[in-house]
Amino acid sequence: MPPRRKRFPAAPAPEQGLLCALPSRPLLMAGIDEAGRGCLAGPVVAAAVILPEAYDLPGLTDSKALSAAQRDHLAPLIRQCALAWGLGVVWPATIDRINILQATFEAMSRAVASLKRRPDLLLVDGNKTVPEPVLLPHWRKRHADAPDLPRQNAVVGGDSSVPAISAASVLAKTYRGPETTS
Repeated sequence: MPPRRKRFPAAPAPEQGLLCALPSRPLLMAGIDEAGRGCLAGPVVAAAVILPEAYDLPGLTDSKALSAAQRDHLAPLIRQCALAWGLGVVWPATIDRINILQATFEAMSRAVASLKRRPDLLLVDGNKTVPEPVLLPHWRKRHADAPDLPRQNAVVGGDSSVPAISAASVLAKTYRGPETTS
């Protein structure tokens, strides 16, 4: 039996009472995840990945469920096939100064800002989205022509259920390196 294709979740419904024009292009969704938040040493690394709508990569799942060899095999395939991907890194001195949660949001903002394409929706692994005051300065530097921030959804367990978040999980963990990951 062939493996089941993972699909992106449906975009959230627009708020009632608003008239929304149909997009002239497909909705670009960026999955976002981090690595290093639970570690005592090293940087926190976040990745943002926009995958093609019909993306299927056998074995892609949460990086914590993969061996280092599996992650190393998948990472270049993700980078090759992604419509866009970006990384954000926050180093220990900054983590100590602003705390690990704020450093995670900062890394996520940097990852989103480094995407070569502008996403319409950010799917963030976990139960929190990136606070607007953290994301906005990075967004404006890269997207001065479109100052509106993309919508965001927090997706609990997204690293194992949303392919773009799974891909971000793999890229963040492989970038962080074998000496700082467990």
